[in-house]
Amino acid sequence: MYENDLAEEQIIIDQTVQKIAKNFYSSDEHNQYLDNEHGFSSEVWNILSESGLFALSLSEDISGYSGTIKNLTTFMKAIGKALFVEPVLSSPIIGATMLESLGSDSQIEEFSSGIIAGDKQISLAHSEKRARYNSKFVESTFTENDGEYKLTGQKIFILGASLTKHLIVSAKPATSNASNGIRFFIVDINHERLFPQKYRLTDGSVAMDLDLKDVKAELMPGTFDDFEGAAAKIKIAACAESIGIMERLFEDTLEYVKTREQFGRPLGKFQVIQHRLADKFAALELSRSHLQRMIDSDPTSASGQNQISGSRAFISKASSELAEEAVQLHGGMGITDELIIGRGLKRLLVLSTLFGDSAQELEQFS
Repeated sequence: MYENDLAEEQIIIDQTVQKIAKNFYSSDEHNQYLDNEHGFSSEVWNILSESGLFALSLSEDISGYSGTIKNLTTFMKAIGKALFVEPVLSSPIIGATMLESLGSDSQIEEFSSGIIAGDKQISLAHSEKRARYNSKFVESTFTENDGEYKLTGQKIFILGASLTKHLIVSAKPATSNASNGIRFFIVDINHERLFPQKYRLTDGSVAMDLDLKDVKAELMPGTFDDFEGAAAKIKIAACAESIGIMERLFEDTLEYVKTREQFGRPLGKFQVIQHRLADKFAALELSRSHLQRMIDSDPTSASGQNQISGSRAFISKASSELAEEAVQLHGGMGITDELIIGRGLKRLLVLSTLFGDSAQELEQFS
């Protein structure tokens, strides 16, 4: 996906994010946002929501803004290039996409306007310790008594822990071990029998693990097939953010080797450096092509999900390798938080493990 391929509305999305980044995202401000207790800037979060950008993942019939993959990827690519630390992916993307795919009309109506406004966030609680990226592996259970559901189990790697007020939790029937019985529920984060443990991820964002013990929950009508379609769409958004980060790291590294001198010459004059950067530029171009392939696919079909897995496997590996190369070319400073290079690498490490790493995605594709 290239800038000259963008329609007018996508250009506006990109320029809006760029303007916010220019006004609020100096290197020092970036570190200040990460260092506060929430791990992001509430002011920037409010500006993003007031700009209407959180509506991009929802369709128009539920107060969203078109909900097209192209608009969504334009937004996330710009978020990645600016290296925003606000948990945009966790609720306005993951939570909203899962809500629209799994929720009833009344549930969607209850939460969608709050998600768009930035004040009623909902996060996904699906991963478990023994799952090893197998999305069909769920040990958490639910019981039902006269239409009232209760959940028991453990969940890990729940993003957006600083903001979330509700959770979408997966569970299987307590009386069955079959994976085809997995259902999804809405849970209030403040339930007295829900025990969260918050912690920081590699990129500085706040996540949490959960213990649930007979927690009252509201059943969602969506199926596991609906979940997989939503997860595929989220993978596309995460890959768009990754490519935005790749572009930023490549551009910063290219500028650095033009000015940093060794042995009386700029690093960029050495042929071996030129070859290494050429290899990474080729990987960036191929990653852009894979993203376009993902945009053109159907995330609700099995063949589309398979195609998305293959492309994501490539992008995850290519992005990590590009970031590592950028760090090496910057020397010891590259890994520190004083430069954008190290922060980009850490964010890419988190994105590369969302819904499975490159090895698991490649296995699914093959």
